[in-house]
Amino acid sequence: MSLDAADATNINRFFTAIRSLNELDQSEIRNVVGGLLRPNLLERYLTLNYQRAVINIELLLTLTDTKQFQAITGLTRSIFETIVELKLLATIPNAAEKATLFTNLEKLKAAKRIVRFTNSHPDARVDTTTHQEFIAVNEAMLVQQKQQTWPSIQKLTHWS
Repeated sequence: MSLDAADATNINRFFTAIRSLNELDQSEIRNVVGGLLRPNLLERYLTLNYQRAVINIELLLTLTDTKQFQAITGLTRSIFETIVELKLLATIPNAAEKATLFTNLEKLKAAKRIVRFTNSHPDARVDTTTHQEFIAVNEAMLVQQKQQTWPSIQKLTHWS
């Protein structure tokens, strides 16, 4: 199935805009971001999301055939999600601390699942020592921090 003229024009405009933004990034922004000497927690989150966007943009620019539509769509969605994440990090108070707490709560949840699985499957040869230590050392503190940060939320699905 071939593209009609309007669709082909829109795709070309999209890729031209992405190429231009990538060139601007390479000449004006990338060295500044890479030159942060002692980034604080928020700057580290912003930089990581920036790097994620850079990788996705550069990969997107390697896709030149419309037959790769699903890959183009997936990368575009990932770039959009990164932009939303960057916006949230820039506007929500204590965003970096909340994102870190959420990440640690997810680690706690995963550690508990691994220990629970191993306990219910004694034939599984999985060493859960690290997971049990993480739970023992961090569970009470993380639960308390979660309650202080998000007092009215029972099921937390995102840090924002």
